[in-house]
Amino acid sequence: MLTLPGRGEPLALCLVRSLRRLPAACCGLAAVLLGCSLYEAQRPVTLLLPEPPGHWRECFGELPWLVTLPGSGSVAEIRTEPGRPTTVLLPKLQHQPVLAFPVLPDGERLLPAAGVFPLDLAADGSALLLRWEQGPAGELLLRLLRQGLDVETLNVSRLCREIQARFALDPWDLDLDAAAAGLVSDSFRVTDLRPLPVGTLVLEVGPGRWFLESPFFRPVTLPAEAGTPGVPILEAASSLGLTLLNVPVGFHRLFETESGWVADLWVEAEGVLWFPGRPAAAAEGPPPRLSGCPGGRIGRLDTPAAGTTQ
Repeated sequence: MLTLPGRGEPLALCLVRSLRRLPAACCGLAAVLLGCSLYEAQRPVTLLLPEPPGHWRECFGELPWLVTLPGSGSVAEIRTEPGRPTTVLLPKLQHQPVLAFPVLPDGERLLPAAGVFPLDLAADGSALLLRWEQGPAGELLLRLLRQGLDVETLNVSRLCREIQARFALDPWDLDLDAAAAGLVSDSFRVTDLRPLPVGTLVLEVGPGRWFLESPFFRPVTLPAEAGTPGVPILEAASSLGLTLLNVPVGFHRLFETESGWVADLWVEAEGVLWFPGRPAAAAEGPPPRLSGCPGGRIGRLDTPAAGTTQ
């Protein structure tokens, strides 16, 4: 009979005792692992991305996404291809914004869709729903996180509702700088959710199907024979080119659907400054005509009367 050195105990009996202890040890290990999962700082969530607007798909085709995620003390970015499910790890914190930017072939980003964790979780809690309507709220929360503000203390549910109610036509009309300043100063009121100054934008452009960068912008066709009206809020003017109503001041990008070209615009009270056009998609042929080549003023901004905001 084999015995263990120094104990005089049969080896077979020792093995039996060890096997008897094994289930208890396994149960203890399982309890430890379960406890770790309950107290993990992150949880996996599948992102459900929205469909791009039809004129975006027409102009750019299928685009990859750049997803911006909140993290512990930092912001992470990951790329994902269209049509593929994306699962990410999100911190178990309140009011965490997730933004998804469509990325153009030249590397430029379009305006994002967004979801707020856990506010925009699906009913079963397995997926985060990203929507175009949440884009400005997500951008606002991301700015606050980058400034070190604790967004868990904010009433984000009401903030999102107020933005969507006050800017039903296009939430990107929100003055994000003013809203962020109010939230950072601890003196925020809903009146800080105010629109950017707007005006009528008159552009000296050639024929084409034109649109600005917002996913809520409705493209307008400027025909070869000027004078044909476009959609109700956008009109083709016979002698001046393209007239766009309620355009906020600031930076914009003007796209032409069929050619895939884009020009950068800086809109201010004194006029419109444009920068040379470039292909945003697989453009064929020469770019559409923009007056003032290679860069300069191509139109004007007719500001509304005092007190008019929309």
